[in-house]
Amino acid sequence: MVEHRRGALRVTDSSFVVTALTDDGRVVSTQLEISHATAHVLRHVLAAHLDPASGRRRRRAGRSVLERALTLAGGALQRIEVHHGDPARFVLVVAAPTGRMQRVDLDLVELTELVACERALPIVAVGWPQGDWDGALSELLHDRG
Repeated sequence: MVEHRRGALRVTDSSFVVTALTDDGRVVSTQLEISHATAHVLRHVLAAHLDPASGRRRRRAGRSVLERALTLAGGALQRIEVHHGDPARFVLVVAAPTGRMQRVDLDLVELTELVACERALPIVAVGWPQGDWDGALSELLHDRG
């Protein structure tokens, strides 16, 4: 299994992009088209936790309310999963006190806040098919001919 580095997210006026590693070490990205209003909200969520100019955390490096509540209940944040699909699905994986992994679907606001707050929480791409680069190049050349 690959040790996952942190994934990344980017918010523009019209898109939300998440980049993550798969279990076999590939880098994949998914892009969602979003409204200007949604982009505005997501930027405010990020700005509440990170300095937009430097990307540094605004708050001290303490644990978030979510992480503290899960710890009190005996759970622990494990990772964020980005599941392949149209559109992609975002899931928070939590280890329950029994050791069982529980999964909770996330919306864009929840995902953005988790990424901003939980800087060490890995983002992992799950179920992404292998890219057929030779086939795609062949189709591109065929279309031009």
